[in-house]
Amino acid sequence: MLRLQQILFYRELGLSLDEIQKILDSPDFDVMQALQSHKDTLQKRLARLMRLIDTVDKTILQLVQTLGSGLTRRRIRCVKNHR
Repeated sequence: MLRLQQILFYRELGLSLDEIQKILDSPDFDVMQALQSHKDTLQKRLARLMRLIDTVDKTILQLVQTLGSGLTRRRIRCVKNHR
């Protein structure tokens, strides 16, 4: 089960199965270090996604303030298409 988890993590990072096999079969492979590295990578991705969500929220707020509370999805699409 642990090996499958490692494979899935490395696939998520974009590595090929051949590359993953070489890493996992390496005598220097350290499971704990790999898990910590995966965790660090996931935390960085999460932080990036949270910043993107924050940006989207701010954009929505600006659109509502600019166009009023009667803002419809259609109007939002029109605004997007004109930029």
